Amino acid sequence: MDAWWGDLTLLQQILFFVAAPATLILVVQTILVLFGSADAGVDMEIDADASTDSFYTGADSGLSLFSIRGIMAFFAVGGFLGIAMISTGMHVAFALLIALGGGFFSLWLLAFLMHSMRKLQSSGNLNINNALDKTGIVYMPISEIQPGKVHVTFQERYTELSAISNEPLPTNTRIKVVKVIDSETVYVEKLLINQEEN
Repeated sequence: MDAWWGDLTLLQQILFFVAAPATLILVVQTILVLFGSADAGVDMEIDADASTDSFYTGADSGLSLFSIRGIMAFFAVGGFLGIAMISTGMHVAFALLIALGGGFFSLWLLAFLMHSMRKLQSSGNLNINNALDKTGIVYMPISEIQPGKVHVTFQERYTELSAISNEPLPTNTRIKVVKVIDSETVYVEKLLINQEEN
């Protein structure tokens, strides 16, 4: 290990210090999601075409490119790809360009896969009306003018829904679904301590 580390250039060592933690975070997030951890949703997203109108209509057709999971994939793939390219003797500038390209591709691919999963989820047998009165957790912060995302378990599925509220709700806030807006959007309120979970 020491010999391998000593053979790396300073740039490769910097890339390693970027890629290694990103990979670890990505692996931990993936494990938490696979095991259905309710707190695994600390993954704030910025929708590529989110607007005030989509907030109220529940439209969510854009790819969520810039999520924590996507950014970690960018750094992990880009970092290790950069190390590998430099190790082949490739000119540093070309190696970094390939690393950036690989990082952006992984970011886009992850966003595309997550978007496809959400579409499959919404077109499945889920009846959003069954989410009414269920409790969950805020996944993407909700503001009075900006849509958010919540994770709610209903029909024995851990489900991500678009959500609106009349008050700002930060990530990890416990919520209750009080109204169904449309097939993908619910209206939520902050869950009070004295309220019982369903």
